[in-house]
Amino acid sequence: GFVDKMTEYGFTQLISRPTRITDHSATLIDHIFTNVCHNVTKSGIISDSDMSDHLATYTRLLTDQGKIANKLNSGKSKKVQGRVINSDTMKIFKNEIELVD
Repeated sequence: GFVDKMTEYGFTQLISRPTRITDHSATLIDHIFTNVCHNVTKSGIISDSDMSDHLATYTRLLTDQGKIANKLNSGKSKKVQGRVINSDTMKIFKNEIELVD
């Protein structure tokens, strides 16, 4: 299957719990893979969301800020973006999603 093929190519699945849960089933369909496990500090599922039938997944990585700055300054890389996730930003996000038709 898909996960076996990713493993064959040297990738490790970081999410192991179901990400879509209904009254009749629970399946893992939102995957995050990596081939640099030593850079992963945390990964998981945000389970307190009721905005979708899927649970949000995340991964936090160690990064070398010097290398990122060098790539950005050399023009060899696209813009690197990050996001702060806390109770305040989750409230803002939920409010913005509710405004979408």
